[in-house]
Amino acid sequence: MCQYMWQQQLFSLSKLYTFYFYCISVHLGPSLRFPTGYFPLHWAASTGSLPYLTFIVRMATSNPMTLDLFSLWKKTQLQDYLKERELPVTGTKAELVALAFAAWTMKVPVKVTDQEKKAQKAAAYHSLLTINGKQLPDPFTLVDGWEGEETGRLKWPCTMMDDISVFLEKHDVVIGQASLHKRLLSDYKEGKAFSYFASNFLFEVLYHPVEDACAYCFLKTKCRPSFAVHDEPHDVWVCIQKETGSVESAFCTCFAGYG
Repeated sequence: MCQYMWQQQLFSLSKLYTFYFYCISVHLGPSLRFPTGYFPLHWAASTGSLPYLTFIVRMATSNPMTLDLFSLWKKTQLQDYLKERELPVTGTKAELVALAFAAWTMKVPVKVTDQEKKAQKAAAYHSLLTINGKQLPDPFTLVDGWEGEETGRLKWPCTMMDDISVFLEKHDVVIGQASLHKRLLSDYKEGKAFSYFASNFLFEVLYHPVEDACAYCFLKTKCRPSFAVHDEPHDVWVCIQKETGSVESAFCTCFAGYG
């Protein structure tokens, strides 16, 4: 009885995998199909051949593409593959096969839709507000509780240049061929940071405690672009540990804000 139930469960599982890999083969092309056109998982289930089942799964997920395999695809499949990568979809099938194989060889990424980009940005921004497992509110949506520099600066954490340097090094990005961390530290040593401040590139810095019992606080301001001074200023916030002064997170509405 137990053996019969086990075989039935395995048979049901095999049907699920058969449908799953059939969907994969239809989407990715005939290259992932067996010569018979389907995956014989029912045979694997009926005989109890789990090693064979494992072999099939490996074949379906790790089969490398070749020019000959692309030539087995239908023209519409080739066009869909190229369209997803913003590549030309017109021409003979031979031309599309060559282009698809070149795209696969050069690892041309699939185009990200506007909706996907928006979702990725939202997720990235959400992660910036998750500090040591604690979800903080969005500073841009906090309306009340902000204090100007006259009273708020007395509550600013004691953040030193070392704290800023550690944060920049931890979240360093490369712009062009220059490290942002090194460039900003160089600007600091040359006095550019103070010259920007003295030239009113930075607006009033506001302070928000989040909550009295919260270990973190926000500093928020606006900043003029250093090159396009007449453009709309960027919105900037920084999350700082109240006691230690360490910089935990930061964001700017400029191009590099999510970096």
